[in-house]
Amino acid sequence: MGKQIKNKCLIVDDEHYFTMYLKILLEKSGFEVTDCLSAKEALEVLKYKSFDLIISDIQMPEMDGFDLLSEIKNNEKTKQIPVLIVSNMDDCKYTERAFKLGAIGYIKKPFLKHHVIRILDIVKNGN
Repeated sequence: MGKQIKNKCLIVDDEHYFTMYLKILLEKSGFEVTDCLSAKEALEVLKYKSFDLIISDIQMPEMDGFDLLSEIKNNEKTKQIPVLIVSNMDDCKYTERAFKLGAIGYIKKPFLKHHVIRILDIVKNGN
């Protein structure tokens, strides 16, 4: 019997404990997960690895999640990857900016598990 192909997800967040929580949640949902603690690290990983979903925070040192999202969407190799923003920033201007830059969703931290599970179902099944 062959191996089931897993969807691949990249998590980009400088909060280690949040990243670990999200990684466990995603792995239980059948994803293969790579995590990065900075946007710059994520851009390096994206040079040699492909993903089905990217989940990124906004507030990170050196380069924020908006700049990362912009880089992803302006790159021919990565522009088709869905990007979900998770952030503790609760101002509608951040949500609007994320969607203008091409995000598929914006979830406020802390979030309920079922919010992320629904997004994952959409990515995995297209419904």
